[in-house]
Amino acid sequence: MHLLCTLYGLKQAALQWWRELEAFMKTMGFHQASSNAGVFIYKHHDRRLVIALVYVDNGLFLGADKALVDFKKCACLKHWECHDTGDVTDFLGMKVNKSASRIMIDQKAYLKMVLERFDMHNAKIAPTPIPLGYVPQENKGAVDPVQHQSFSQSLGLYCT
Repeated sequence: MHLLCTLYGLKQAALQWWRELEAFMKTMGFHQASSNAGVFIYKHHDRRLVIALVYVDNGLFLGADKALVDFKKCACLKHWECHDTGDVTDFLGMKVNKSASRIMIDQKAYLKMVLERFDMHNAKIAPTPIPLGYVPQENKGAVDPVQHQSFSQSLGLYCT
């Protein structure tokens, strides 16, 4: 018996979806960036670029040539069951502000949420995270599991 399709919720579903996405992007002429698996780059023969950022079920198409970007994006929209939400104003918790000459991205809202979650919203601003003259000391005592978990969560390394 062979599995003909993956089902949402199975452990293998995400990997199977990712493999399908990689194969599709390759057929569209994109190649995967070596620095980040979720970044796909299309280089047109006349040096125009389209960059596609994909994270789980969120995608963003970027490029200087709007017609070429729209062409590649439309091909994805036809292939996948998804929809175009228009000009990007928010992507993965980042606010995106565009002007005629530049694009600005900030994570103020996300950072505020993290600070509030770890009860650090009243923390004092400092030019450096470590006090001037600080000399680290080796911890020879037992690690406090509650502090370790909280610290790891604040860095995004551990979730419960």
